Amino acid sequence: MHYVSISTATKIIYLLRTHFTYFHDFLNYADLGVGIPYLAGAVKSYFPHVNVLGVDLPDPIQIISEKLEVMPKHNKCAALTSVVFSSFNVISDVLRKDNLNVLNHLRNCQVITNFIGIVEANESIIKNVLPNSLCRIIMFRVTNVEIPSLHHDWLTRMKFALHPKRIKGSLALQVISCS
Repeated sequence: MHYVSISTATKIIYLLRTHFTYFHDFLNYADLGVGIPYLAGAVKSYFPHVNVLGVDLPDPIQIISEKLEVMPKHNKCAALTSVVFSSFNVISDVLRKDNLNVLNHLRNCQVITNFIGIVEANESIIKNVLPNSLCRIIMFRVTNVEIPSLHHDWLTRMKFALHPKRIKGSLALQVISCS
């Protein structure tokens, strides 16, 4: 399972806080490949008004759901209980009619973190979610591979630009929409 460190979550929240001048400009967030939902919980804790969607394959979502069912509602992880977790394969399910609700919610997100780390997942999001979406910031996990130049060209045509600063480690290449 993937996870995001506390340091990286803090850097991402700082990026979001500095990018969105007014809290009401940021209403919907999706974490694709949510795995261990530290980042989704951190975003929901810092921005309680934001609708947070955690997306992953069925097995991780089932594990998260089972753990949330036994978690006391008054504990320090209470923000996680208000996060919506959904089973969705961003590569194969994106064009299926029965997943239109998830796809439409993704298109309404101003921020998407796509930390799956698979080139095909990035391509699916760029081709099927970003066009005509409200997305202002999208982050991709980059490990040993760079974003292919074709994906970079697609993002540029949609008025996204590579952010000059990267979040350290193997987590994210930030791509921010040009206003």
